[in-house]
Amino acid sequence: MSTFKDIANMIGRYVSKSIKLKSLTADDIRQLCSLFSEHIGALHKAIGAFDNSAMTDMRSRYDSVSGTGAESATPYYRKYLNNLSGTAKATELRVPFSAVLACCTTYMTILNEIKKHADDIIVDKSIEIKDARVSSLIMFSILREIDVFITCSEYLWTHYLHTATSGDTSLIKYKLEYLNKFVDDYSRIVTDCTASQNRYSFMADVKALRSKNADLTLYANGQNGLNYLDFSAITQSMMTRLTHGVAGFNMITWIFSRYTDWQHERYLRNQQFKEWAEQSVTLYKMKISSGRYTPEQISKMEKIVNAYEVEITKRDRKIKDYENSVDKV
Repeated sequence: MSTFKDIANMIGRYVSKSIKLKSLTADDIRQLCSLFSEHIGALHKAIGAFDNSAMTDMRSRYDSVSGTGAESATPYYRKYLNNLSGTAKATELRVPFSAVLACCTTYMTILNEIKKHADDIIVDKSIEIKDARVSSLIMFSILREIDVFITCSEYLWTHYLHTATSGDTSLIKYKLEYLNKFVDDYSRIVTDCTASQNRYSFMADVKALRSKNADLTLYANGQNGLNYLDFSAITQSMMTRLTHGVAGFNMITWIFSRYTDWQHERYLRNQQFKEWAEQSVTLYKMKISSGRYTPEQISKMEKIVNAYEVEITKRDRKIKDYENSVDKV
C-alpha cells in the first residue's frame, strides 16, 4: 500500500517540522463545496447551451485548424482526448465535451453529499493536519480532484469554442502551463468519473470504513496510524480517490494553506467567464445580424445568447459583491 505510506510520510514531515496550517471546520467544508458547485453549474450551463448538432459542427471547424505553435492549446485538447479510455472516450468521440457534462452531474451529486454530511465527516470540531483521518483524506482528494477538473474543463472549453469560431488556437501562458502540468491527470479524472456513471457515494465509503473501524487517524501521538490500518477495508473507489490525491496534487498542503485564496480565485474566475461570455454574445449577435443563417440556426443562437446574458448578469453581481466586501475590509 505505497499510497498510504506516501500519505503517512507526508503528514509525518509536516508534524515533525511543526508547520502551522489552517484547521477546517464543517462550515468551511460546506463553503468550499458551494464554491465548487457554482463553478460546475456555470460550466454545465455554458457547454449545455449547445445541442449535439451544434457541437458536431463545432468539432468539424475545430479539427480543420492545425494549431501547432508554442502558444496553441490544441495539442492539449488532443492529448486529453487521446488519453481517455472506456466510456469516457466513446462518449467524447460521439459529442465533444459530453464526457465533461456527465462528470459535472456526478461531481454535483458528490458535492451535495459532502455538504449534507459535513458534520458527520468532521467528527471533531475541526480537522487539523496532525489528526487527519482516512475519510478526511479521501474528502481532500475529491475536492482537489474537482478543482483540477473545473480548471482544466474551463480552459479547454473556452479554447475549443474560441478556436472553432475564430480559428485562433492561442491561449494565455499561465493557462497553457496549467494544462501542461495537469492534462494527463485530467484525462484520468474524466475517465474514472465517467466510468462511475453517478454511482459513486462518498458517504458509502465513509460508512464502510467506519463499520470496519478503519477510519483511523494516520498520525497521532508520534505514531504512524498505518501500522494499525486494516487494508482490506480500503475499496477500489477509495484507492482511486487517494491515488489522485497523492499523484501530483499534494492535496494536504493545498487544502489547508490555500483556503483563504479561494474566494479571490472565484472572483478572478467570475471575471474571466464574464469577459469570455460577453465576447461570445458579441460574436453570436454579429452572426445573427449577418443574414447568412437560416431561421432555425438563428433561433438556436438566440437561445445561446439569452442563456449567456443571464449568466453574465449573475457573474457581474457576484463580482460587485466581492469587490464591495473587499472595500469594507
